[in-house]
Amino acid sequence: MFGRIGLSEDPHFLSREKGLGPDALDLNPTVFLELMQKRRGIIKPALLDQHLMAGLGNLYADEALFQAGICPKARLSSLAGDRLEKLFQCIKMVLNTAISGQADFSALPDSYLLAHRSPGEMCPWDGSTLMHGKIGGRTTYYCLRHQQM
Repeated sequence: MFGRIGLSEDPHFLSREKGLGPDALDLNPTVFLELMQKRRGIIKPALLDQHLMAGLGNLYADEALFQAGICPKARLSSLAGDRLEKLFQCIKMVLNTAISGQADFSALPDSYLLAHRSPGEMCPWDGSTLMHGKIGGRTTYYCLRHQQM
Protein backbone atom coordinates (compact mmCIF):
# COMPACT_ATOMS: atom_id res chain seq x y z
CA MET A 1 0.00 0.00 0.00
CA PHE A 2 1.41 3.39 -1.00
CA GLY A 3 -0.54 5.52 1.46
CA ARG A 4 -3.76 6.14 3.31
CA ILE A 5 -6.52 8.67 3.20
CA GLY A 6 -8.63 9.80 6.11
CA LEU A 7 -10.87 12.60 7.27
CA SER A 8 -10.16 14.98 10.12
CA GLU A 9 -11.94 18.03 11.41
CA ASP A 10 -8.57 19.48 12.46
CA PRO A 11 -5.75 18.77 9.98
CA HIS A 12 -3.24 20.54 12.25
CA PHE A 13 -4.04 18.09 15.06
CA LEU A 14 -3.53 15.20 12.66
CA SER A 15 -0.15 16.64 11.58
CA ARG A 16 0.98 16.95 15.20
CA GLU A 17 -0.33 13.47 16.03
CA LYS A 18 1.68 11.96 13.17
CA GLY A 19 4.79 13.99 14.02
CA LEU A 20 4.85 15.79 10.70
CA GLY A 21 6.99 18.87 10.25
CA PRO A 22 5.63 22.18 9.03
CA ASP A 23 4.08 22.28 5.56
CA ALA A 24 6.69 23.16 2.92
CA LEU A 25 4.53 26.02 1.66
CA ASP A 26 4.17 27.48 5.17
CA LEU A 27 7.92 27.71 5.82
CA ASN A 28 9.92 30.90 5.61
CA PRO A 29 13.56 31.00 4.44
CA THR A 30 14.98 31.35 7.96
CA VAL A 31 13.18 28.26 9.28
CA PHE A 32 14.10 26.26 6.16
CA LEU A 33 17.79 27.14 6.57
CA GLU A 34 17.67 26.18 10.24
CA LEU A 35 16.05 22.83 9.43
CA MET A 36 18.60 22.00 6.74
CA GLN A 37 21.63 23.18 8.73
CA LYS A 38 20.68 20.91 11.65
CA ARG A 39 20.86 17.86 9.41
CA ARG A 40 23.77 15.80 8.18
CA GLY A 41 23.98 13.59 5.16
CA ILE A 42 22.63 14.01 1.66
CA ILE A 43 20.16 16.71 0.56
CA LYS A 44 17.55 14.54 -1.20
CA PRO A 45 16.65 12.31 1.78
CA ALA A 46 16.51 15.41 4.00
CA LEU A 47 13.95 16.99 1.66
CA LEU A 48 11.83 13.84 1.77
CA ASP A 49 11.81 13.59 5.57
CA GLN A 50 8.18 14.42 6.36
CA HIS A 51 9.03 14.82 10.07
CA LEU A 52 11.35 17.66 9.10
CA MET A 53 9.15 19.30 6.46
CA ALA A 54 5.84 17.93 5.19
CA GLY A 55 4.41 18.08 1.70
CA LEU A 56 7.44 17.61 -0.55
CA GLY A 57 7.36 14.23 -2.28
CA ASN A 58 9.91 12.43 -4.41
CA LEU A 59 8.97 13.90 -7.79
CA TYR A 60 8.79 17.48 -6.59
CA ALA A 61 12.03 17.14 -4.59
CA ASP A 62 13.75 16.08 -7.84
CA GLU A 63 12.22 19.06 -9.63
CA ALA A 64 13.19 21.59 -6.95
CA LEU A 65 16.78 20.29 -6.91
CA PHE A 66 16.84 20.41 -10.72
CA GLN A 67 15.56 23.99 -10.83
CA ALA A 68 18.06 25.02 -8.13
CA GLY A 69 20.97 23.33 -9.94
CA ILE A 70 21.82 21.15 -6.94
CA CYS A 71 22.82 17.51 -7.33
CA PRO A 72 20.55 15.27 -5.23
CA LYS A 73 23.71 13.51 -3.96
CA ALA A 74 25.14 16.75 -2.52
CA ARG A 75 26.02 16.67 1.16
CA LEU A 76 24.18 19.22 3.26
CA SER A 77 27.49 20.31 4.79
CA SER A 78 28.70 21.36 1.33
CA LEU A 79 25.72 23.62 0.58
CA ALA A 80 26.27 27.27 1.46
CA GLY A 81 23.39 29.39 2.70
CA ASP A 82 22.84 31.08 -0.67
CA ARG A 83 22.38 27.71 -2.41
CA LEU A 84 19.93 26.57 0.27
CA GLU A 85 18.04 29.86 -0.10
CA LYS A 86 17.79 29.28 -3.85
CA LEU A 87 16.56 25.73 -3.17
CA PHE A 88 13.93 27.11 -0.80
CA GLN A 89 12.70 29.50 -3.51
CA CYS A 90 12.62 26.64 -6.04
CA ILE A 91 10.63 24.40 -3.68
CA LYS A 92 7.99 27.13 -3.33
CA MET A 93 7.98 27.79 -7.09
CA VAL A 94 7.68 24.11 -8.01
CA LEU A 95 4.91 23.38 -5.52
CA ASN A 96 2.92 26.48 -6.47
CA THR A 97 3.36 25.71 -10.18
CA ALA A 98 2.17 22.13 -9.64
CA ILE A 99 -0.84 23.31 -7.65
CA SER A 100 -1.82 25.90 -10.24
CA GLY A 101 -1.52 23.24 -12.97
CA GLN A 102 -3.52 20.76 -10.87
CA ALA A 103 -0.48 18.42 -10.78
CA ASP A 104 -0.84 17.77 -14.53
CA PHE A 105 2.70 17.31 -15.86
CA SER A 106 1.62 18.42 -19.33
CA ALA A 107 0.68 21.81 -17.84
CA LEU A 108 4.19 22.36 -16.46
CA PRO A 109 6.73 24.58 -18.21
CA ASP A 110 8.96 22.93 -20.84
CA SER A 111 11.99 23.70 -18.64
CA TYR A 112 10.75 21.29 -15.93
CA LEU A 113 12.31 17.86 -15.36
CA LEU A 114 9.08 16.06 -14.46
CA ALA A 115 7.97 15.35 -18.02
CA HIS A 116 11.40 13.80 -18.68
CA ARG A 117 11.67 11.40 -15.70
CA SER A 118 12.22 8.21 -17.71
CA PRO A 119 15.35 6.20 -18.51
CA GLY A 120 17.13 7.57 -21.58
CA GLU A 121 15.36 10.94 -21.49
CA MET A 122 17.22 14.16 -22.15
CA CYS A 123 17.69 17.19 -19.93
CA PRO A 124 15.22 19.91 -20.98
CA TRP A 125 17.92 22.56 -20.38
CA ASP A 126 20.94 21.21 -22.21
CA GLY A 127 19.93 17.99 -24.01
CA SER A 128 22.34 15.74 -22.12
CA THR A 129 21.15 12.30 -21.02
CA LEU A 130 19.61 12.37 -17.59
CA MET A 131 21.11 10.22 -14.87
CA HIS A 132 18.90 8.09 -12.67
CA GLY A 133 19.34 5.79 -9.72
CA LYS A 134 18.35 5.27 -6.12
CA ILE A 135 19.19 7.92 -3.55
CA GLY A 136 17.84 7.37 -0.06
CA GLY A 137 15.89 4.40 -1.42
CA ARG A 138 13.98 6.54 -3.92
CA THR A 139 14.31 6.70 -7.69
CA THR A 140 15.98 9.96 -8.59
CA TYR A 141 16.56 11.76 -11.91
CA TYR A 142 19.11 14.52 -12.38
CA CYS A 143 21.45 16.17 -14.87
CA LEU A 144 25.18 15.86 -14.18
CA ARG A 145 25.94 18.79 -16.44
CA HIS A 146 24.17 21.53 -14.52
CA GLN A 147 23.28 20.08 -11.10
CA GLN A 148 26.38 20.66 -9.00
CA MET A 149 27.52 19.00 -5.80
